[in-house]
Amino acid sequence: MKDAFIVERSIITLTTEGNVYEASLDGEKISPNAKFTLLSRNMQSMKAGSRHVIMQKTDGTLWGWGVNKHAQLGIGDYEFLYSTPVPVQKPILIRLNGAPVPLSNGVITRNGQAFIPLRSVFDKMEAEVTFDSNNKVAKIIQSKAGTNPVSIQINLKTSQTTVNDKSVKLTPSPFTVNGIAYLPLRLISETLGAKVDWIQKENTIVITTK
Repeated sequence: MKDAFIVERSIITLTTEGNVYEASLDGEKISPNAKFTLLSRNMQSMKAGSRHVIMQKTDGTLWGWGVNKHAQLGIGDYEFLYSTPVPVQKPILIRLNGAPVPLSNGVITRNGQAFIPLRSVFDKMEAEVTFDSNNKVAKIIQSKAGTNPVSIQINLKTSQTTVNDKSVKLTPSPFTVNGIAYLPLRLISETLGAKVDWIQKENTIVITTK
């Protein structure tokens, strides 16, 4: 055995052959006949927190296992628990008209869709952004010379959305994480008259305003 950690209610071991195994703990004890399940192969090292493990494969890639309530595994979907290892996501960058957009919180991807913190990009697009934290209602208003103003209102509790007071179906639905509102980037940006491209090999979202 190369390494071993107690994580949550499991013991995680790394063998000298690069295999990672998991066995459940009964309180503070482990049965003499405990069953160890193979989680992954070709691992060279691992580090553990109290509720999760980050592992590095021989090819250099990073993988996470365990509780992901606060994105401890480096995968930005905030699913509570992963019982099989998942790849740590590389940071996703956003460029607006060629300039990088600093993010207070990272991009979250769900079902192939990118969600961004409410204020991160829309402020840069000359849109006025407000958020009613009591009612969980976000408002985005954009007024640009020579164009008709655009008003978007989104209820993050019900996903009810209006654009210029007309009801629209917002798919996928927005959500909040740790008190921060996340909105689907493509629909909102394109509603405000922008073109959105995802350059996967560079992990970059490119937004171009018209």
